[in-house]
Amino acid sequence: MIIIVTTIIFLVILIGLVLYYQKGLWKELLVAFTISLTWVAYYGYNYEGTQLFLFGGINVFALIAWTLGLVIFSRIYYYFKNEYGLRSGIIMSGVIYLALLNIFEWIGYNVLKIQLTSSYHGLLGFNLIHGSIILKIYYLTAWIIFIGLIELVNGGR
Repeated sequence: MIIIVTTIIFLVILIGLVLYYQKGLWKELLVAFTISLTWVAYYGYNYEGTQLFLFGGINVFALIAWTLGLVIFSRIYYYFKNEYGLRSGIIMSGVIYLALLNIFEWIGYNVLKIQLTSSYHGLLGFNLIHGSIILKIYYLTAWIIFIGLIELVNGGR
């Protein structure tokens, strides 16, 4: 049940962000959704407990969580890029991405008990990012892939 409630909360936050930023967020939202849909469909998330699926295999929680996370990350990235330049923006937002990823992973896994049905060990022996090696690689590189794509779509704005 916690996955359903969290999904609804994340969806409301995502809708709120889109309404707040209006036109300025649509490209980032589209790129974030496309990346997230591709990843979630490929990986096939399956959590313990009640969950929602689209088309039989796309986990709604993972789709919305990844989309929301990347949209929020785009705001962080553009803030640092506009304040400190491209290189510093990439580095600073990357550090924040990795920190927030680990914080949310820890809270989700240890506090909310949102756990995959697989039995993979956490990253580097920590209770974080429990999944296959491809999942771990994606989690650690999704931010830079996203930056590259939004810069491409936005023409380096």
